Amino acid sequence: MNNHWICDGVSHILERVGGAMKSETIDENVYLKLDRRETGDDTEVALRLFKKDDAADLTAAINNKKVIDNLREIPFPYTERDANEFIEAVLAADKETHYVFAITYGGKVIGCISALRMDNVHRQTAELGYYVAEPYWNRGIATGAVQKMCACIFDNTDIIRIFAAPYGYNDASCRVLEKAGFLFEGVMRRNAVKNGKVIDMKLYAIIQDK
Repeated sequence: MNNHWICDGVSHILERVGGAMKSETIDENVYLKLDRRETGDDTEVALRLFKKDDAADLTAAINNKKVIDNLREIPFPYTERDANEFIEAVLAADKETHYVFAITYGGKVIGCISALRMDNVHRQTAELGYYVAEPYWNRGIATGAVQKMCACIFDNTDIIRIFAAPYGYNDASCRVLEKAGFLFEGVMRRNAVKNGKVIDMKLYAIIQDK
């Protein structure tokens, strides 16, 4: 999968968690509106599943070096073909491990947020990743999306811990996580190579409080 980050259909697989039945997937018709008090904007901001015709908007959102420098390795320039391949991969991904939403503003895709379920003994943990197009920075949209996403994951799956690992230099992403209730757990020293440089990453996490 073209890895932008680093949510999808109803499954019949159910698991008993804390005495309650929870599915491991999220309803395919999910549409999560952000509270307008979070964004200070009357335009509707929401999380929804990707559609095949989102490629042009997705390309416009991500084809920016300032955005890409904070993500895992993906192509730059980023083309509509790259976006189509990503959307196809998302739609075909395992519904029980990949939770991927488009972030929309007035119906237009302006970013992406995802939670990737880990495996083995970490199977009830997920890694969070997200980005928002530059024109929509500093509006509370990323923080609202992270809060809404985490609530959705905790309410609808058996995941009990969500973590994120922004690059050490990405202060804006760290602030988003802190505002969304994540706790700083430490620095992973020399943990990645980005743009030819060895860099630290910071570890943040939030756990289900019930």
